[in-house]
Amino acid sequence: MKPHGIRRAGWRVASVTLVVAAVVIAHAALTASSTVKITPLTVRVSSSAGLPDGAAATLFDRDTTGDVSIDGPTQIETTLEAPTEIRAVKLFGQAPCVVTVAAETASGWQTLIGPATVIMTAAPRRWVTLTAAVPLTTGRLRFDFAGAGAGTIPALSEIEIWGAGARTPIKSGADLDAAMSGPTPPLQGRRYAATPASGTIGALLDEAPDDPADNSFHFSVDRSPRDFQRAWIVYEAVGLGHWVAAARSINHHAALGGIALTPGLDWSTRTEEIDPDWLQAGDNTVDFEAPDGSETKFGVRNLRCVAEMEDGSNFLKDIAFARSSRNQTQDYDTDTKSSTTKSPTSSTITNVITLTFDKPAQVETLILNVVGSVKGSVGVYWLVNGAWSSSGPTINGATLAIGTRQVATPSLVPVDGVRLSFASSPDFAMPIGDVVPINSGVGSR
Repeated sequence: MKPHGIRRAGWRVASVTLVVAAVVIAHAALTASSTVKITPLTVRVSSSAGLPDGAAATLFDRDTTGDVSIDGPTQIETTLEAPTEIRAVKLFGQAPCVVTVAAETASGWQTLIGPATVIMTAAPRRWVTLTAAVPLTTGRLRFDFAGAGAGTIPALSEIEIWGAGARTPIKSGADLDAAMSGPTPPLQGRRYAATPASGTIGALLDEAPDDPADNSFHFSVDRSPRDFQRAWIVYEAVGLGHWVAAARSINHHAALGGIALTPGLDWSTRTEEIDPDWLQAGDNTVDFEAPDGSETKFGVRNLRCVAEMEDGSNFLKDIAFARSSRNQTQDYDTDTKSSTTKSPTSSTITNVITLTFDKPAQVETLILNVVGSVKGSVGVYWLVNGAWSSSGPTINGATLAIGTRQVATPSLVPVDGVRLSFASSPDFAMPIGDVVPINSGVGSR
């Protein structure tokens, strides 16, 4: 699997007289009242008809391509990293089932959702959302599953937990690393510091051979790497003596290419995206080495691994903003005492915002950062199988008051992107500044 990060790409609209295109990454200002996806720390089967713990863990691994058959009444417990207000759960699978979700509280287990009969179909397969009538704050959840009738065997592919939390946009590994050092680290971010604190790799011509003891760095990961959408190693390095080409490998996977270090005493920070599947729960190793016979030497310090989990909004690959207007020419009648003038006028301008995802996703809502007046309606279009479809809902622009607005825009099926088209006055900036889709992924990790 190739590492995947946020890539920037522009989208341009051709028009008669004016084209303005810009590329940005969405940064809607969201508060702690946002509803975000919560990844459990541990999953275990407390009682079942032969369902092993390993199978239960795959129900929370961000992959909807496999099914787990529930042959009889089954109870699954999840532990969260911290007590969280749980607002909803989502199920992806086929065949109906009956589910009850309970939350552990100070007074014992309390029903959060259900018992509810969930209708899931084989085609089209889609996410089903179950909303808590009264959200509860808990550190443990219990799911009870059973067939919806005689002879029915539910087949589940994935479960998601959604609760209260802050949503922090992350553009890159460097961005995440810096945010993890801030006063409020991102809810979806994790950072694992490595030991030793520093190491010297290689040796110069007139020095004793390199001591390999400090060429390897270790860090411990407290969860399954399947939880991570993206991951990076971050470290500081300095070249000593002359140019260095250093190789490094993670958990004995194929060595990564060399890093160029010019001679000097200035340390520089390196951020390298890695495949999360290279990581493992527990101990992880990053090995550095200088090329054989190179007679080079370099230093590494403060190595850490930073990783990002899904929060329900970070499937974004590209987002492009474009504006276009078509001139209308107005003629002015004149006589011999005045000159003839033709002045281009335009009462509206068309705005288009295009977002594409790094994997198919079923959109539930759009969070819009409204900064101006929208004229008329906002058309929502879905990208399905490489083509834009007009099957999306229409948003009444008059309802979009200035501020952060959450609008229900269910796609009902997995899509690869969303496009918004709307009109505004040409005298002001684009009235919708940012867009954040809230969605659930479909397909492999």
